Amino acid sequence: MKKAILFIIIIIISKNSYSQLNDIAANHFICGVGKQTIKDYKGAIDEFSKAIKFFPNFNYAYLYRGISKYCIKDYTGALNDYNTAIQMNPKHIEAFINRGLLLSETGNKTAALNDFNTVISLDINNNFAYYNRAIIKNDLADKKNACNDIKQALLLGNQNAKNYVDKFCK
Repeated sequence: MKKAILFIIIIIISKNSYSQLNDIAANHFICGVGKQTIKDYKGAIDEFSKAIKFFPNFNYAYLYRGISKYCIKDYTGALNDYNTAIQMNPKHIEAFINRGLLLSETGNKTAALNDFNTVISLDINNNFAYYNRAIIKNDLADKKNACNDIKQALLLGNQNAKNYVDKFCK
């Protein structure tokens, strides 16, 4: 798991869009990910905030800070960070997914549905988006489309979807 996180960080930092990312911001981001990994969410928020201070356009720092805020139930702060990440990159799939999960959990099912629709429009093979969209459609009593989405999630490899096929497709 730690190797995978480090690999992701290296890829993120080396992307052309972050060619001006400075070492100080990168170091704070890496420390934030480390703190998030050990569930020190307040420490992670502090590190991601420092990364943003040194590189204000670092949308992954906003995303990860939003995730940490979500974990401590600062839903307003998390939503603001996800919104900022999406404003910076309107194709930021991870930010749409996390915002969709937050919106769904806080009862804004229609907005959450829109976020998962956006993810699917950006990545037609995103089984996680189909899975979550199915759950929301089921909650909204759209059984037929919930069934279609849960089957698509399963077809795309989401193993959790098999637990819902019978429930959604009766």
